[in-house]
Amino acid sequence: MGRIFLLRNVTLEEALLHQSLVFNAGVVAFSLLVSGLLIAVHSYRQRPPTITCQDAVKAQESNTIEFKSSVRGDYKENRLNGDLEKNVVKAVAGFLNAEGGMLLIGVADDGTLLGLDADFGTLKEKPNQDGFELRLQQILINAMGVENLRYITTDFCKVEGKQLCALRMSRAQKPVLVSETTKSGRERMFYVRIGNATKPLSIEDALTYQREHWGI
Repeated sequence: MGRIFLLRNVTLEEALLHQSLVFNAGVVAFSLLVSGLLIAVHSYRQRPPTITCQDAVKAQESNTIEFKSSVRGDYKENRLNGDLEKNVVKAVAGFLNAEGGMLLIGVADDGTLLGLDADFGTLKEKPNQDGFELRLQQILINAMGVENLRYITTDFCKVEGKQLCALRMSRAQKPVLVSETTKSGRERMFYVRIGNATKPLSIEDALTYQREHWGI
C-alpha cells in the first residue's frame, strides 16, 4: 500500500511540474510575441523618411522637408561661412526632436538647385563627396554627440545634373541638445521642428515638450 501511494504521489508531482512548465513556456512565448510587436512598432516609428531626392525637390518645405543651400560655402558672398554650419545643425536637431524628416543640402529655399560645389570648394584635403561627408559628420558630432548619428542616414543623389546631399533623420529616442557658443559662453540648446520651421524652446517649454513627446 505504501509503495502504491508513493508512486501516485510522484506522478502527481510530475503532472504539476509538467503543467507549470507548459504555463511558463506559454508566458515566455507570449512575452516574446508582445516584445516583438513593440519592437516592430518602434522600428516603424523610427524609420527615416523614404521620400526620394527628386520628390523632395518638387515639394515645398514642411514639417518633414527642409532645404539648405550649403553647409559651409556661402553662395551669396562666395566665401567660407561658418555660421551656415549652425543652421544645418539646428535643422537636424529639430527633426530628431520631432518626428524625423529630410534635410536636402544643395537646394535654395525657393527650390533652386545649387549643388555641392560651393561646399567642396571649402575643403582643402578632400574637395569631394567623401571629404564633404566626413566634415559634415564631424560638425554634427561636435554639436550633438556621436551617439545621435545613429538616427541620421546620409545619401547623395543627382537631380538635373546637380549633386545633392540628403540627410534623413528618424525620431530620436530621447531629447537631442545642441552645444552652441553664445555671448554667455557654451550653452546647450533645444530645437524642434514646428511646421516648416525649426524653433528653439525655452527650458520650461522644452520640459513640457519632453513629457508630452517622450513621456519622460
